[in-house]
Amino acid sequence: MVERPSLVSIEHLANTPTDILELAPLLGIPPSFMLSGVIPGLYAAIQAIVDYLPAVPAPSAELELPLSIVDGFTRAYLLCNLIPPAVTANASPLISSSPWTLLVTSLVYLNSRNLFF
Repeated sequence: MVERPSLVSIEHLANTPTDILELAPLLGIPPSFMLSGVIPGLYAAIQAIVDYLPAVPAPSAELELPLSIVDGFTRAYLLCNLIPPAVTANASPLISSSPWTLLVTSLVYLNSRNLFF
């Protein structure tokens, strides 16, 4: 068997010869958009609706200011009232007492909250 030269090999990273699916088992699972066309179809339909809108309003203070105020209050609520109790109530003492867990949870949740609501 001829070994191909590579810059970084999996064996070098793991220090033992292993199968790549043992290192990253989710690499063997195809993404959902390859199994079903529902999500790409939904995005295409939304894009078509947006393309056929007669006009999109230009950004202005009277349009953006109320939305930014609501956004600020909802972020403050989530950061102060929702995220800390969820982290500190965790059963694992390592997670509940870690400031890094609180920081990363806040960062991920506040910046991706449109995916959860």
